[in-house]
Amino acid sequence: MMKRILTTLILCIAIIAGALPSFAADSVTAVRSVQRIYLDGAPVELLAYNIGGYNRVRIRELGMRVNFSVYYDAATNSVRISREYPYIADTEPLPSPGDNETAVPSSQAFYVRGNLINITAYLIAGNNYATLREVCAAINLGLAYDPDTDSVYMDTQTAYLPDMPPELLRPEAIPDRTAPGTTAGADKVLITEKVLDGSEWAREDYSAQANPAIFDSVFTRAAYNTIRQSLIDRDTILADNNENGFNLYYRYANFIDPNYSANGVPGDTYNAMDTVVWMFNGYYQFTLGIEPYVKNRYDYWGYRICKAVAHEFYAPANQATDAFINEVKALESDREKVKRINAYVCDRIYYNASERSGGTNNIFTSATPVAGTCGTYTEAFNYLCQRAGIPCVKIQSETHGWNAVLVDGSWYILDLTANDTAPPDYEVIFLWDTHPDYTDKNPKHTLFAQELLAPSSTVR
Repeated sequence: MMKRILTTLILCIAIIAGALPSFAADSVTAVRSVQRIYLDGAPVELLAYNIGGYNRVRIRELGMRVNFSVYYDAATNSVRISREYPYIADTEPLPSPGDNETAVPSSQAFYVRGNLINITAYLIAGNNYATLREVCAAINLGLAYDPDTDSVYMDTQTAYLPDMPPELLRPEAIPDRTAPGTTAGADKVLITEKVLDGSEWAREDYSAQANPAIFDSVFTRAAYNTIRQSLIDRDTILADNNENGFNLYYRYANFIDPNYSANGVPGDTYNAMDTVVWMFNGYYQFTLGIEPYVKNRYDYWGYRICKAVAHEFYAPANQATDAFINEVKALESDREKVKRINAYVCDRIYYNASERSGGTNNIFTSATPVAGTCGTYTEAFNYLCQRAGIPCVKIQSETHGWNAVLVDGSWYILDLTANDTAPPDYEVIFLWDTHPDYTDKNPKHTLFAQELLAPSSTVR
């Protein structure tokens, strides 16, 4: 474990010219960054966090890309970095922290070619994070920030210079600014105007992959395509979302509800899809909307896209559960993961039909269990499943709420309220298809939501 913790050093890409900041001794929140990073002209994916305006990435990942060694010296409790030796893969996988993490100052020592280097590092989820500008200077790796594309370029064939402009790097180390994936590229053009013509559009027909039995005149294929595309492209959408939750570079899929009246009364398809997205909303929020640049929205009242948002509202819960989510992801089977989440939620809530003190943040940050009803259990379970990458939906009868969760390719009913209030030796219930005591008041919505999350999963 110590080897994994200390060799997973992270470097920071300083995107703002000038002196590096001095950090306080107290912990701070590190926020997942979406800065574009290029190595020798090609995009690289590196886990990055922003602290105090600086983006930080892991040196182990950087070592893999640039091919230099990263070695933990147990005798001196230090990390040794050298471009003279190739990268050797570690036997333990890189962890996957959450979108928001607690960062504390690290006292870890770092050496390059045997020389102690001054790196201001943070410890995040058991890993050291440090500024890339300092390390690039130490290993003599060319580094430049391009404000025009909000991107960082690294050049393995150019020596490091402080505050280097992109023009001093090799031409081949600068990505083609008309290529896909760059800010000025074909798929990154700022959209400023859209005139509706009544057509329904998606990049592809995702509904062809789903169980055809879920579609009818209300639960339409166009509505499915609209939501499914946003689910698939979620991270791409989130990367460029503005303060209102719209990605102005992204072409959303859309559907049109013909029964949405001109006096603002939603039609059946809109109402159905609004319920469907609620059924799996949690850590990520999906909502129906209209892009702000649409010029003739009132010509087509039923026009809708599906926005994707990750709310900062959940930052306390995210931070409190990051370590747990990593533990869940490390488990081998879906069944183990679901049972672990079930137990974790039940440990943090006690059932009380007349008292509700358990919002998501309160549930996971409280030092003692909080009171809640069946809805409290379903929301908390869905939130953790979504973070852990486990398809899950919330189901309701007229008087009760429970979840359906995808376990080893099949959907199972899971009633956490029953599990928590059962005798101590009670085993977690996985029920096939339906709840034995309650009737789903929206069965068609449930099937539609399940097919959106896992196409063809409801076919028997």
